[in-house]
Amino acid sequence: MRERSPTDAADTLVEVLFLTGQPGSGKTALAKELSELLWQCRTPHAVIELDELCRGVLPAPMANFNRTLAVANLTAVWANFYAAGVRRLILTRIIETREDLDQFTRAIPQAQVTLCILHAPADLIQQRLTEREPGSARMFLLDATRRNAAQIADLDLSGIQMDNGDRPIIAVAREILENVCWPHPPI
Repeated sequence: MRERSPTDAADTLVEVLFLTGQPGSGKTALAKELSELLWQCRTPHAVIELDELCRGVLPAPMANFNRTLAVANLTAVWANFYAAGVRRLILTRIIETREDLDQFTRAIPQAQVTLCILHAPADLIQQRLTEREPGSARMFLLDATRRNAAQIADLDLSGIQMDNGDRPIIAVAREILENVCWPHPPI
């Protein structure tokens, strides 16, 4: 049996759900919940947190929070999932520019991307970040979340606009799966 290649033209499209939003909007928690629901349906998928693919301090500084490294690593990691037969992918990362989205999309051949922009009230985001970040990253993220909210709004991105405020995370995840027509377990 021959391994599948991400460049096989005859193969199916790759359905990508790209979760974005300001720090504290719930990207990581929601990606985990989506994955759990898909697992319950035995639906093959992958979850890739793009920030984790490029976390570190590099000898030569890179622009856009190591975006070039994240794209290169996404290309390599996705090829392995694709070879294993996975055709659904959940990505998480803050999109700061349209070029961010374009570069990540190009890293996944045959990608059909649905962007999901997460929103939550400012006070809830501040609470989440304060509880989640006990150390030195707290002040950076509290400052960044205000800036990123404005950047994302200015981009005027099309996609699913999702309230991820005080609703139960399972309800938000189910609504997203319904929006993208992916399987989800019965209630």
